[in-house]
Amino acid sequence: MSSRLTPAWYAGLAVPFYLVWVLAGLAGSLAGAFLGDPKALGLDFAFPAVFIVLVMGFWKGRETGTVLAASAAAAVLAHQFLPGVLVHRSRRGGGRHCGSLHRGTSGGPRMTLDPHTLLAIVAMAVATVLTRIGGLVLIRFVTIGPKQKRALEAIPPAVLMAVIAPTALVTGPAETLATLATALVATRLPLLAAVAAGVIVVAVVRVFVA
Repeated sequence: MSSRLTPAWYAGLAVPFYLVWVLAGLAGSLAGAFLGDPKALGLDFAFPAVFIVLVMGFWKGRETGTVLAASAAAAVLAHQFLPGVLVHRSRRGGGRHCGSLHRGTSGGPRMTLDPHTLLAIVAMAVATVLTRIGGLVLIRFVTIGPKQKRALEAIPPAVLMAVIAPTALVTGPAETLATLATALVATRLPLLAAVAAGVIVVAVVRVFVA
C-alpha cells in the first residue's frame, strides 16, 4: 500500500530534522570553544566529509560522474576567481561569532551568544523548510517528463559537490587525500565510519605535511 507525499507529511518529517540539524550545529559551535583549534584534530573536515558521503549516495554511474565533474569545476573556478565564497566564510567564522567565552565574575568561563547570528541561523532553517514544502505544493501544477526528471535529480548532487569541491581540491593535499578516503569508505561502510576515516586521514596527513 502506497500513500501520496503531501506537504503536511513532509513538514512532519523535515521540521524535526532541521531543528536537530540547527541545534546540533549551534551546540558544536559553542562546544568548539572548549576544544581549541579543531584543525589540529581534523574536526574541521567532518562537515565536508558528511557532504562527500551524501554525494556518494547519489552515484548512479557515468551520468552522475559528469554532473559532479561539471559542478566541481564550476565551484573551483568560482572559488579561485570570485572575491569570497559565502559557505567557507560562514564555516570559518560561525564558531567565532555565534558564541564566545568570557571570564565571569567568579573567574570561570561564561558563555555569551550573538542574537543576530542566532536569528540568522533560525531564519535560514525556516526558509529551507518553507522552500522544500513550497516545491511540493508547486509540483502539483507542473507536468514532469523524463528529461525534466533527470535534470531535477541532478540538482542535489551538483549542489553538494559545489559546496565541498573547493575544500577537497584546492585547500591542500591533506584534504584531497581525506576526500578520496571518505568516498572510498562510504561505498562500503555507514556515514559515521566514512566521516571518521576522513577526519583521521586529514589529521594524520597534516602532521606529516607540516
